[in-house]
Amino acid sequence: MRIRTYHDSVLSPVGIPPHQCENLCNPEEFAMHIKICFLLLILMAFNCHAQSLRDVSGQVEVKDAKTQALTKAANGQHINTLDTVIAGPDGRCTVQLLDLNSVEIYSGTTFQIEAYENDPTLNKKSALLKLIDGRVRAKVREKYKGDHQSFVMHTPAAVAGVRGTDFILQYNAENKRSSLVTLEGTVQFGLPGPGPTTILKGVRVSAGSKSIAEAGKPPRNPVHINPKIIERLRKGEITEVFQETKTNHSTEKRAHKKAR
Repeated sequence: MRIRTYHDSVLSPVGIPPHQCENLCNPEEFAMHIKICFLLLILMAFNCHAQSLRDVSGQVEVKDAKTQALTKAANGQHINTLDTVIAGPDGRCTVQLLDLNSVEIYSGTTFQIEAYENDPTLNKKSALLKLIDGRVRAKVREKYKGDHQSFVMHTPAAVAGVRGTDFILQYNAENKRSSLVTLEGTVQFGLPGPGPTTILKGVRVSAGSKSIAEAGKPPRNPVHINPKIIERLRKGEITEVFQETKTNHSTEKRAHKKAR
């Protein structure tokens, strides 16, 4: 009586039992091919979730970094490093990064991904983002830990660095003022330094607080916001807590009174 072995029941990639195709592929080569296929599947999975656009509505355009050509944005469109996303007066979209993090882009905003890296094998992960004008909400769900991981967003007037949080950053190109509201976690908010991730004269803006920084000046000390406003911001019922205009302070007071 012959006992059926493992090699009798397992087929090769071409449908032939391994003991009948030793000349085609020995066990060591076969194992190596399996490993290569597995790595390729992982890379394909990462590429399917590369930085791309979703929830596109209204007028949104993408400016190609190489050709400088403008194209109408579409859901699922891949965003390359240094491409610029431009949301018009009625435009809105979300940039989905390779990990679980995302950046919501509101109307009247110009935004750019300066650099992005996500290499789980080396435990290296970094996002260098640039808010040129307008307002965005960054949802950093997957935390950045250690010296080799960083999530930094620049404006021409300030820089915000986080490990894992939820915040709204606004920049007004007319008065060169940056405004930050932290919804969850803590954000280090300060002046740009000599390196891309360096933050000078920074303040820690904790959840439920805001800070403002003008070009060339250290950010103001954080102040607390009405909890009802923070809750509405979290839910997306409103997208800003103040307008960056000359009537900024009176606008804030009106918003607080309305939320009471």
